[in-house]
Amino acid sequence: MPLRNDRPFGYRRKALEIFGKKGTPDQRKGRVLVATQVVEQSLDLDFDLMVTDLAPVDLLVQRAGRLWRHQRGPRPISGPDFLVVSPEPVADAGKDWYEKIFPRGAYVYRAHALLWLSAKILFEKGAIVSPQGVKALVETVYGADARDRIPEGLRKNFDDNEGAAFGDSSHAENNLLDFFSGYCPGDNKFWSSDIRKPTRLGEEQTVFRLAFWRDGRLRPYANESDPMRAWALSEVSVSVRKATGRSASSPEIEMAASALEAKWREAGDGTVVLPLDGEGSWRARGAKPAKNTVQPIDIHYDTICGLRLLPAT
Repeated sequence: MPLRNDRPFGYRRKALEIFGKKGTPDQRKGRVLVATQVVEQSLDLDFDLMVTDLAPVDLLVQRAGRLWRHQRGPRPISGPDFLVVSPEPVADAGKDWYEKIFPRGAYVYRAHALLWLSAKILFEKGAIVSPQGVKALVETVYGADARDRIPEGLRKNFDDNEGAAFGDSSHAENNLLDFFSGYCPGDNKFWSSDIRKPTRLGEEQTVFRLAFWRDGRLRPYANESDPMRAWALSEVSVSVRKATGRSASSPEIEMAASALEAKWREAGDGTVVLPLDGEGSWRARGAKPAKNTVQPIDIHYDTICGLRLLPAT
């Protein structure tokens, strides 16, 4: 069963039902959960065995914490098995050491030098012993002498990521809000929307709230009794490189969408309404930047594949 982050209230609930604390042996028998790194935190999941791609050692420790988490009686294997798929941390590793094995993962974890250090210490130890062995694992990878212990071919990657980390710290400092100044403009550090004062690093995002046109009004995609929660659970995020907003709908729908957005803007919320059309697999029209203008795109959404952006037809 897949676990996708774009429909958390459905798939997460199902995952917790099966693999959570109250999951029964009959529910768990023969089940395999395929998931992204979303499962390494915030979810109380309990697995008998886990297979994971190589990641920084601190994240691997978090993932390993989802093994044999609760008392369950007899299990199908004799002990918690944590299998890490990794290239061998050879001494002459080149700059493409990680990318050759994980061409897509290379864009998720860009600090390949730290991945090499993580792989090396895990190859040497052969196990994660918690809690007594965790500190040594982390300090080996993130210690002050880390650069001296990595292959020459990965040192530029190490230096680039160290520089990016300092840049991120400076960016955070520039966006720091002065709590004691209160909720008002002042000294150019004012409380504003998350888009103007981002709370996490990464590409700038366009946040859509998916909606249906029903009975003459726009209703949130998520079916919840609390309207605020329903709209929050209807959100999906897309890089501004791929989508900046929606293309115009019918005048009636556009007027309703603009009214909703105007209300949200009063609270500093820059989210965009995305009216969906269809059943099962829904469609909408969006817009993306293109050479000093915007061009229409087709946006498809379904519960299995999530959000897909396609050229307009």
